[in-house]
Amino acid sequence: MPLLIQRILESPYAGSEFALVRHAGEPLMLLTAWYDEATSILQRSLAEHGAGGLDLTQHVQTNATLINDAWCDCFHRNRIAVGISVDGPEDIHDSHRCLRNGSGSHALAMRRMEALHHNNVPFHCISVLTADAMEQPERMYRYFRDHDINDVGFNLEEQGRVHTSSSM
Repeated sequence: MPLLIQRILESPYAGSEFALVRHAGEPLMLLTAWYDEATSILQRSLAEHGAGGLDLTQHVQTNATLINDAWCDCFHRNRIAVGISVDGPEDIHDSHRCLRNGSGSHALAMRRMEALHHNNVPFHCISVLTADAMEQPERMYRYFRDHDINDVGFNLEEQGRVHTSSSM
């Protein structure tokens, strides 16, 4: 990572902020100790290249199913911003976000979001809008409102690569 940091800092596009985003797949499959070590390496590398004062933020985008108190401590300790992928009410979410065993992930994700609330870890959500969600705007609004989810980014469902069809 040190060489990568050096190359990034040499770039004419580098500014006063440095954001590292981990997404795709499930970034929480790694252990919290891995994030502790990665953060340490990243901070050392920035300091070695004269950028120790750079505003460093790390982000993870997760389905939330692995979040627990230990993860919440890790998020605080390493200043990791958390994004949760949740697509609204259970039936809408579970029709597209399943676990490897085929069951829906909504109930587990909601329980894990409670750990975030309990541990005062702020988070935002990304929600994929399907045709079903678009036909129920009031229900979608109430869902996010009723679960105290105030920061939501909406993505339209797309077709391509592994997604061979779209409900749109």
